[in-house]
Parts: sequence; structure tokens; C-alpha cells
Amino acid sequence: MTLKKILFISTILLLLINLIILNTNQVKQAGIINTIKYSNNKITITLTNNSNNYIIFTNELINIKKEDKVKIIGQQSTYKNQPQIIVHKLIKIHP
Repeated sequence: MTLKKILFISTILLLLINLIILNTNQVKQAGIINTIKYSNNKITITLTNNSNNYIIFTNELINIKKEDKVKIIGQQSTYKNQPQIIVHKLIKIHP
């Protein structure tokens, strides 16, 4: 095998391993919004059924309000020794 083929195959393997690791840290949570706090480039949400902070990095206002039912998909993280969830997808559940 040539060096190019070896490097290509090893790169693909490393990408696959990285994807597997990232997917194992994925968090799926559903609940009712308890609080929403808007700040610079960030929205922080808490749900009534747990104490996690859910962080959305955006400059835009999103169409949610307190007591909306939502499903959150994100990744576990830590900031200043406090656990938080970085939200990748937020889905509003209509009753």
C-alpha cells in the first residue's frame, strides 16, 4: 500500500471513531419549560422535571415560552464545574 492510501484509511477510521464517541454523549430530554433567559448570543432554558441548564447559542429569538412542552437533543458539557446541556436541536411538542 502506498502512504496516501494508509493515511486515507486511517483518517476515515479516526472520523468513524470520533462519530461513535460523539453519539454516545448525546442527551435526549423532554419536558415543560420552567425558565427562559436571553443573554448575548445565548439562551438558557430550564425544565420543570430536572435541574439541568440547557444552552442554545444563537442571536435570534426563538418561538418558545414558559410552560411549552419541548424535546431537546444535545450534548452533555461542563462550565465552571456545573453540568449543562448544549442544545443541538429543540422541538416544540404541540398538545
